[in-house]
Amino acid sequence: MNYERFEQDLKSQTYMLDVKEDFKTAGSYGVNGTPKFMVNDVLLKDSLEEALTGAIDKQLAGGN
Repeated sequence: MNYERFEQDLKSQTYMLDVKEDFKTAGSYGVNGTPKFMVNDVLLKDSLEEALTGAIDKQLAGGN
């Protein structure tokens, strides 16, 4: 990692707009912490690995 670049970007707030947009988008989906998972634009209520793999498997099988 380039710590000098990181520090420069942090001080100049290079990515502040991107972070704010991501924060706003996450909030619109009801995300209020991490980790959170979405599968095909559906926010999973449970953040456990089993919930994620189950939702992916369901989608791969053609489920909704």
